[in-house]
Amino acid sequence: MLDHVGADHAVLVGCSMGGRVVLDYALAHPERVAALVPVAAVVSGQRLSLSGWRELAAAVKAGDHDRIAEVALRIWAPLRTDPGVDARIRQLVVENVSGIATMGAMWRDGPPAYGRLHEVGVPTLVVVGDRDQPDHLRTAKLLAAEVTGARLAVLAGVDHNVPVRAGWALTDLLAGFLDQLNHPHWRRLL
Repeated sequence: MLDHVGADHAVLVGCSMGGRVVLDYALAHPERVAALVPVAAVVSGQRLSLSGWRELAAAVKAGDHDRIAEVALRIWAPLRTDPGVDARIRQLVVENVSGIATMGAMWRDGPPAYGRLHEVGVPTLVVVGDRDQPDHLRTAKLLAAEVTGARLAVLAGVDHNVPVRAGWALTDLLAGFLDQLNHPHWRRLL
């Protein structure tokens, strides 16, 4: 995509498995990445103890899309906040059942980022909700500890669905982070 739009580098933002993708890309193509924002991310090569994972795997194996959606909602969207927000999250999960069913296959390609996070050499903002799965909270802390200079932002009262549950808070964090990139300290990194 960067080649298609004629960009040499970009700030990459990725949520959940998208966070894994931007981390892997930053390690594979460091010259193309100006900064990173992994949100509720996972790290390739990291072992997860995800609550409900076996039930999700059984639903995937059975090809039961309704059950996949229900288990995924229990795992990643346990909060009930605003009926409109809850309905939007349900809609997104139902529309993405095929992606959820194949996400395990994504974990097998390329060299894993786990154990190499110290090689990420760009400004990084790590975002997670305080009500996310314990694995995602541990991953956020790992990223903040292992990526040199990374900043951790934990959003209160937010589960795995950060952009939907806390869109304005995430937007404010992104805007502040991007403003910092214009600071002379960051300019030399870009």
